[in-house]
Amino acid sequence: MIMHYTPDISEYVSFGWFQWCYYFDEDSKSKKICRWLGPAHEVGQSFCHWVLLSNRNFIARSSVIPIPDHELESDELKRRTKIFMDCIHEKIGNTKVPIYNNIYPQRVYYDAFDDPVEDDQSQLPYGEELHEAKLEDVNDRYLEALDNYINAEVIMPDKDGTAVLTKVKGRKRDAAGNPVGEANENPILDTRVYELEFPDGRIEEYAVNMIAENLFEQADEDGWDSGIIEEFPDIRKDDSVAVPKEQGTYFNSAGVERNVVTTKGWEVQVKWRDKSTSWISLKDAKEGDPLGLAELAVALKVQDEPAFKWWTNHALRQRARLISRLKSNVIRKGKTKFGIQVPGSWEEAVKIDDANNNTLWQDAINKEMVNAKCAFKLLA
Repeated sequence: MIMHYTPDISEYVSFGWFQWCYYFDEDSKSKKICRWLGPAHEVGQSFCHWVLLSNRNFIARSSVIPIPDHELESDELKRRTKIFMDCIHEKIGNTKVPIYNNIYPQRVYYDAFDDPVEDDQSQLPYGEELHEAKLEDVNDRYLEALDNYINAEVIMPDKDGTAVLTKVKGRKRDAAGNPVGEANENPILDTRVYELEFPDGRIEEYAVNMIAENLFEQADEDGWDSGIIEEFPDIRKDDSVAVPKEQGTYFNSAGVERNVVTTKGWEVQVKWRDKSTSWISLKDAKEGDPLGLAELAVALKVQDEPAFKWWTNHALRQRARLISRLKSNVIRKGKTKFGIQVPGSWEEAVKIDDANNNTLWQDAINKEMVNAKCAFKLLA
């Protein structure tokens, strides 16, 4: 979530720890039984596994398949697995004796995934579950922190019809202080009303359906907020990341000097059509309006920097063709998704939480890391 990509965990969920498997033996050209130990990283091709053999040695193999449960119930497999485990116990012993799973003694380690959901005594392998909030802690501030719309930034029409960026400040309340409207899974029956703050400071009331409609209109197919570029006011550089000028060229195999293709360490300030401004990466800004960005680089005298030198001259030479091909300069507006700013690091998460007067992003990161501890222990 934080790094904006979904990790592939298939190598961890395709097998269970110490599961009975077949592997292909190159010498005998046949399949033999083994026990799965874990994924073998940096060994062999992708999806390679460590397996334990009956002679106590472990090898890396990619041709590994789990033995179906119905085959393990056969007399032949029972005999072969017993001989296998007797050899293991004879060579390395059995110091880890399971003390809590007598029904399946072959399971060396306990897992809670097959336990009944209603069993409150179950403890997950990655620690205690989150406790429900105490009644004394459930106040208006707590409930508003759970609202998905509060603190979202949404583009709404201003008095003159110009699209401007507004912020959802909270629910509208009646004279008694109660929130107006009720939430409902069916958008048609959702009657909540929110207060939106406009750039000039005024507060206006909008129904939740109007807010949701505008949020979806300003997002791309992946949910990331997009906007129309009006202009590029400024450019900034991170010296600790950007490639310095003395490293901006290299010689290829033919001895010809070439420019290094890079955009890292540079950000561009964008003024959007909705009158908001934000800093986005040079890579994204270049995709939105390469000609306007090249002209700004020349104006600020940074066209000789490695991040600009490899493409600005070409963009300026192709000015006429680029102008005819540019459409609306619609690009992603940084790290904002459905109006909610998404942090890219722990420091950004703390900064966003401080601005919103809560700890939701920090709590989400801590929860994700707690739940992932078992994977990190496996890699250790």
